[in-house]
Amino acid sequence: NRMIDIMEYRTLEHNLTSAKVLKDVNRPSWEEEYLFTEMELYFVVSLPGNNEEFKTPVDRSGGTDPEWNFPIKFTFEESLLQQDRLTLQMKLCYDHHTETHIIGEVHVSLSQLVDLNTPENLFFNHVSYLLREQSSGCPKGILDFFYKFGEKFTSRVKNFPTPSPGARYPRPRRDLLQHVVEFGCLPPKVKKDFLQGFRVGLIGI
Repeated sequence: NRMIDIMEYRTLEHNLTSAKVLKDVNRPSWEEEYLFTEMELYFVVSLPGNNEEFKTPVDRSGGTDPEWNFPIKFTFEESLLQQDRLTLQMKLCYDHHTETHIIGEVHVSLSQLVDLNTPENLFFNHVSYLLREQSSGCPKGILDFFYKFGEKFTSRVKNFPTPSPGARYPRPRRDLLQHVVEFGCLPPKVKKDFLQGFRVGLIGI
């Protein structure tokens, strides 16, 4: 049996525009030289818990002032927003010798962005955040982006009831298993309501 739930969703339009990388006296000299001469930066943007992740193109000419103007659109459950369980994560990265290095990152609660949102979601909001090193929290740069929340909408979701603790799957029929071994397929006219139990049973054999 399947149950139909009505779920509320909302969208977040996000445009990552630019960043400014700060010089860091604590950086190794090779990294500092590399960053400020051959830097090719990109951002990885994700919304954990929503199974969505985006990567911007690499900026090859902006140096320490890279620009992307990269639009992203997330769709998420409104209930997760109300429970303050959604955090937008943006990581400024570069690749060097096949390794990915993270210069700094920004974590912003979607609830905070909602509080800063303009009335009626008519315009994009512009915000700036400090990029910080995850371990030390030291400032590594500044990130600029625009965002806008969409209107709420509903969608039907099919849910399968959770089996009760003692529930068992149908046992596989050995005659059908033997037929598969010999002929590589199920015999014709197998009932559909038995097929699911047969497949589950094969896994445990």
